[in-house]
Amino acid sequence: HKGSESMKSAIFTALLLPAVAILGVPIVSRWSPFEVLGVEPASIPEKITDLKRSTSPNDFLMAPPGFFTAEPDEASPIFKVSIARLRTAWFTMINGVPRTQLIARKSSNEFHFEQRTPLLKFPDRIVVKFIPLSEDHSTLAIYSRSLYGHSDLGANKRRVKAWLKLLKEHIPAPFDYTELPTGLPSNNVA
Repeated sequence: HKGSESMKSAIFTALLLPAVAILGVPIVSRWSPFEVLGVEPASIPEKITDLKRSTSPNDFLMAPPGFFTAEPDEASPIFKVSIARLRTAWFTMINGVPRTQLIARKSSNEFHFEQRTPLLKFPDRIVVKFIPLSEDHSTLAIYSRSLYGHSDLGANKRRVKAWLKLLKEHIPAPFDYTELPTGLPSNNVA
């Protein structure tokens, strides 16, 4: 009987130690368990205009209707500021967002960010494209996607909404409508 208890303890330890090591790595490093195990992350397009939506419910797209082939989950607001002012407000806002870093600049108006979850360090990718509509009107497209897992339980949608709320605090008079004012171009994504 004593030998079987010792065997159970050895098996439990043999199973527990690798799990603790793998799950403990994110706490002391910047890597998630998936990255430690070498699991391939979801792919993100080089440019947001090449976006093809995920088949799993782990992404969220806020964009002007009709600007991309991918259908947005929600329409972006139009801001009564130049694209330069919108971009400046974005970077001022994003500098205060924890665990978030710029990882790529694809053009002067498109940027890729990564944000990691606090405990397990799961990475999410966020692509932002600033879109000029006129000299003093602009909008943006934001695509947020979890790189691992099937469902994000609404995390990407909450992130985009929270970031948009923070962004509006840095802009004097954002427009909350999604219809273009009369006379503005309707498909300027360059």
